[in-house]
Amino acid sequence: ETYALSIGLDLTATNCIDPQLGEHDNIWGPPTYNFKITFDLQPYGCPLASDSFKDYRAPGALPAFPFTGTIQHLLWYQTSSTGLDININYIIPPGAEMYITDPIGGSLLNIGPYTGQGIATIPGSYTSLFTQAYLIMEYDNISPGATTQSSVSINNGWNLLSVPLAASDMTGTSLF
Repeated sequence: ETYALSIGLDLTATNCIDPQLGEHDNIWGPPTYNFKITFDLQPYGCPLASDSFKDYRAPGALPAFPFTGTIQHLLWYQTSSTGLDININYIIPPGAEMYITDPIGGSLLNIGPYTGQGIATIPGSYTSLFTQAYLIMEYDNISPGATTQSSVSINNGWNLLSVPLAASDMTGTSLF
């Protein structure tokens, strides 16, 4: 199985499910998976059990571009094996940085900043104990049209795509 996840900025976005941006609640069946990952939206004021493969946010309290600020996305993952590294392949646009931290202030997991292109790893020692991590994007004067992408591979080819900005064409054929 492969899960493609996207994040981004859009003037029409909310903190919850935005159907106009392709966000929808995930419905998980019985636990017959080796690994699953999604964005947990419930901590941002959404209904209980709101999770999505996409997490678009409005850039700032009064949405406008260019945008300077920080957007936090809560990754939630579950695995049937312990100690799996989560490798995040990323391409981040100029003016943006990515950090990955734990939900308790970065005291156990605090990696980054990541810029440009590369691989960030959430170590198996962390994933064997915890099922959440924050993907934090910091932007400095980001304008509409800036693009980025990421993928996560977990043993046997698991992938995550990160789109921290809303592209003019969000279709899979355009993004991939």
